[in-house]
Amino acid sequence: MYSSMLDRKNKIGSNSELIADFRSDTVTKPNKGMRAAMAQARVGDDVYDDDPTVSELEHKLAEMAGMEHALFFSDGNPEQPCGSTKLLWPWG
Repeated sequence: MYSSMLDRKNKIGSNSELIADFRSDTVTKPNKGMRAAMAQARVGDDVYDDDPTVSELEHKLAEMAGMEHALFFSDGNPEQPCGSTKLLWPWG
């Protein structure tokens, strides 16, 4: 069921080409365009708030959500305790 939902949601265009499979970071295989974008991306260390690409993504997501700030988690594991903590203790 999950893969059939995924197939419908990630297909675009008249040829129904699958763009990306977000079940895991190891499932989607980068094409030439993706590799070129990765090679040309501005990078830094996000731990020290020094990655311009992540900062730009967080800013854009915050604007889209109507919030002051947003956090980007590249993996679901660190976001779960952070999200749970914020839901359980919204003042902290």
